[in-house]
Amino acid sequence: MTATFETLMALDRLLAERGGHHPLTPWWVETLRRWYEHPTATSLVARVGRGGTKSTTSVKVSLNEVLFGRWPVPPGERHWWVYVSVSRDEAAARLLLIESFLRALGEQYSRRDDTIELARAPLGWKVLACQVASVSGPRAIGYSADELTKWRSADRLANPAREVIASSNAMAITHPRARKLLISSPLGLTDYHFERFSRGDTDDQIVAQAPTWIANPTITEQQTHDIEPDERIWRREYAAVPQAGSLSVFEPEAIARAFQPVTTIGPPRGRVGVIDASSGRKDSWTFGIASWQDTSEGRRLVFSRIDGFHGRFWEQQSGEAIVRTVAETFRDHGVVKVFGDQRESLMLRAAFSRHALRFTEIPWTGPAKERAVSTVRRWLADGLLALPEHDRLREELLEFEERITPTGSFTFGARGSGHDDFVALLLTCAMADAAGHLPGSPHRRNRMLDALRQQSALDRRIALFRAAGVYSQ
Repeated sequence: MTATFETLMALDRLLAERGGHHPLTPWWVETLRRWYEHPTATSLVARVGRGGTKSTTSVKVSLNEVLFGRWPVPPGERHWWVYVSVSRDEAAARLLLIESFLRALGEQYSRRDDTIELARAPLGWKVLACQVASVSGPRAIGYSADELTKWRSADRLANPAREVIASSNAMAITHPRARKLLISSPLGLTDYHFERFSRGDTDDQIVAQAPTWIANPTITEQQTHDIEPDERIWRREYAAVPQAGSLSVFEPEAIARAFQPVTTIGPPRGRVGVIDASSGRKDSWTFGIASWQDTSEGRRLVFSRIDGFHGRFWEQQSGEAIVRTVAETFRDHGVVKVFGDQRESLMLRAAFSRHALRFTEIPWTGPAKERAVSTVRRWLADGLLALPEHDRLREELLEFEERITPTGSFTFGARGSGHDDFVALLLTCAMADAAGHLPGSPHRRNRMLDALRQQSALDRRIALFRAAGVYSQ
C-alpha cells in the first residue's frame, strides 16, 4: 500500500471514530484531494487564515505519509517527517498531537526529546526551529513549514524562509516524491511564501487560499471580527489577504473626526505630559498634554495642547532652556508626570526633576511601536481621540505609513522624506496608557476589572475548598 487520498480519508475516519478527533473540513478535503490526485505536484502552498486548522491538517498528512508511504530507508538509518516552525517549542506542540493520533490508531512508538520514532518501521517525526543550521543533516520523507511568513532568523531581523526551505528540500533529496507543506497566514507582498503562492499551480506545486471561516466552518466570520476589531490586521490574519508593502496607517475620515471640537464634562482625570525629544538637525522637539476626560459623547483621550520647536532651534536654545519652557507649560496645566522615549532619558530625567516634574522613560521597541500604532488606529476609528487644531499633526497623520519590508518585519514612519515627530506624541501616549500610567483610562479600568474577576474566581474556589474541608488558613 502507498499513501493516497483514499488512505488519508480512511485515516481521518478512524481518528474520528476511535479518538473522537474532528474530521478534516470540507475545504481541506477538496484541497487535499486535488493535491494527492495531481500527477506530479509534491508541494502544497496554502494561504489560510489563523484558526483554519492548518496544524491539525498537516499532522494528518504526515501520518498518512509515515504510516502508508513506501520509503526506502537504508539499514541503520531512520528517516523523518520534519516539522519546521517559528520556534522549536511551537513545533514541539505538533508532537503532542501526533502522539494523541498514534494512541487512537493503536500504533506503537517512542518519544525522545524532539522526536517520535515509529516502532514498526525506521520512520518518525522530528521538530526543528526555522534556522538554516537546524535543517541540515536529517533525511526527510517530507516536511511541514508552519506559518513561514512569521519566521525570523536568530538575530530576529530577517525572514530565513527561502534558505530554510532550500535546506529542507535538500534533506528530502533522496525521496523524490517527498511531500512538502508550506502553509501560512499571509503577511506582505514580498516574502517567500507570497512569492511561491504567486507562481500558482505548476508541475511541482498546487496553491490554495481560504479565510478562517471557510477553512474551518466551526468559526464564523463574525467571531473573527470580534477577536480582531482592527480591520487591517483582521484582513491579513483571518481573511487571508496579504497586505500591500506600504499603506497609510490612519483613515482620513477618522483623522478628521479627531480634530472636531468636543464638549468636556468636569475636570480632567489627571493630565500628563508627553514629549518627543530631538537633538536638532532635521527633527522637531515636540510635546503635548493629554488626559482622559468625560465629554458629551463619552470618555475621550483629550490633547489640550500640542506644540514643538522646529527648524534650526538648536542654534538659538540649549537643551536646558527647552526643558525649562516645556516644564513651565506643563506646570501651568497641572502636569506632574512626563513620558518620553529612551532618547536622552538620563539627561531629561534630571532636567525635569529640577522643575519638580517626574520623567518616565517609555522604551520604544519594534513590538511596542507596532502595538502603539494599532492602539492609536483603534482610538481614531472608535472616535476616542480628541485633538486640538494642528496643521502639522494633521499632515503627519495623513502621511504616516506602515511598511512591510522584504524581510517580513513592520516599519512605521512618514512618507518619503516627511516627519512624524508629532505622531510620536500619540504613540508614546498609547504606550504609557498600555502600561497603566494614564488616570481614568478605560484600558486601566479593564485591567483592574480583569484582576478583580480573577480574584473573585479565586475567592470562590477557596470558599468551595473550605466548605469541603480541604483548605484552611
